[in-house]
Amino acid sequence: MVALALGIGAYTHFKTAESPLATDLKPFFNMSFKEAAQKADAGNLFANLRAKGVIDEHGKINISVLDSLAKTDNAIPYQGLYYSQTELELYSFAYLMHENKLVRLKEHDLLGGDYHSMKVKDADECFAACESSSQCTGFTYAEPTHPIEEKHNSCWLKDKPVKYNVSDHYISGTK
Repeated sequence: MVALALGIGAYTHFKTAESPLATDLKPFFNMSFKEAAQKADAGNLFANLRAKGVIDEHGKINISVLDSLAKTDNAIPYQGLYYSQTELELYSFAYLMHENKLVRLKEHDLLGGDYHSMKVKDADECFAACESSSQCTGFTYAEPTHPIEEKHNSCWLKDKPVKYNVSDHYISGTK
């Protein structure tokens, strides 16, 4: 908690933690991509950007991969300018991360960074637990279809950097 003195009174501001991915996306946030972002699904954008190598396993943006793809992708007109498909995906994802605060990622396991684990009834409950915690930067939920029964309906809240791992039977989220 950070307290800021404003004139005679005091104002209390609760800082919400964010993932390294959210920090890396800040330079790509631009309000003009709202329309493109609203037509997209954040989870699918994330999966595409990971598959292309633009977002690495630690949630860092790889600018050299983005630059390389910008030269080979199709050019798409958007609001009077041309962008590569990958650039539009990245700008749209950055917009959605900024606006939604917590983005769901199907079939992803965020490895490491746990500060709390619990059993929950479903992914929505895990999502809500992370969303309501100023400490939480992400979560991973093991679906009831997970092959290891002890992991069914487990929720792990994260507050440290994680490794993004594509994996069935998990739903994760990142701020």
